[in-house]
Amino acid sequence: MFKNQLLSILYKEYRILLNRIKSYLFAVLMGYAVILLIMWSVLKNSAVNVDSNNLLILYSTVYMGFLSFLYAMRYWEEKITGTMEYSFVLNMSIRRIILLKNIAYLIFGNVLLIIFFVISSVIFFQFSISNLLIAIIVYILLAFPYGLINGSGMWCLKSGAAKVLQLISMGIIFSSIGIIWKVKDVNTIGYFLPLFLTFDGLLWIISIILFLKADKEKAIVGISE
Repeated sequence: MFKNQLLSILYKEYRILLNRIKSYLFAVLMGYAVILLIMWSVLKNSAVNVDSNNLLILYSTVYMGFLSFLYAMRYWEEKITGTMEYSFVLNMSIRRIILLKNIAYLIFGNVLLIIFFVISSVIFFQFSISNLLIAIIVYILLAFPYGLINGSGMWCLKSGAAKVLQLISMGIIFSSIGIIWKVKDVNTIGYFLPLFLTFDGLLWIISIILFLKADKEKAIVGISE
């Protein structure tokens, strides 16, 4: 049953994404252009080596994966338009709906993450499967709890509280991604890893608390705000 429900949600979100594919890709590509400019500026003003190239590719890939995930989400749009009510006719709990939608958005972001990784690898003439796997793991560790926070918060909390939590979680995520930027070579990874795990752990704690508190009654009451 879980598989059929996931496929149903995945197809629904895919069709919705196709309807706004031009604006979605434009926003994502603009973000990638900014990242490329930053990477070019860094490489121009520093010594180029294998470690720095790998880390820049890793940074840009994680950033673009999260950005693609972020632009795919529609929780706030569904709340303000009232279309979130259509999800409630499904024979599923609100937590399962949020979980499945989150997985769908995660898949969309992961597809673009891989695409941008390949593009960056070609641009910088450097390809590493291990880098790709690390990027996917870091992306999932950051994006998945944020999706739970966004879905549970936007649907079940008052607008003000939801926006504050969203800003806090965004700050945690971009601080976590920024930690990758601070890594200069493989020898400094051990120094920054505990800091990254601390930020990410905080994000997961917030997401689990909000997710467990989510229920349809709160979401339905929230529609009328």
